[in-house]
Amino acid sequence: HAEPADYLMATGLEALIGYLSLKNEDQRLDQLMTMILEETTDGTGTKEETAAT
Repeated sequence: HAEPADYLMATGLEALIGYLSLKNEDQRLDQLMTMILEETTDGTGTKEETAAT
């Protein structure tokens, strides 16, 4: 189960992706998706494990 803030962020991201797609902003969309993948994966397509502090 996700927190309400997670849903809000996901909805905003979906809106941004849809907007960029409709405006044919392919280069910006590619940059955004690359940034997201770099932040959420270890480069192999799997989610990074973060150490608890």
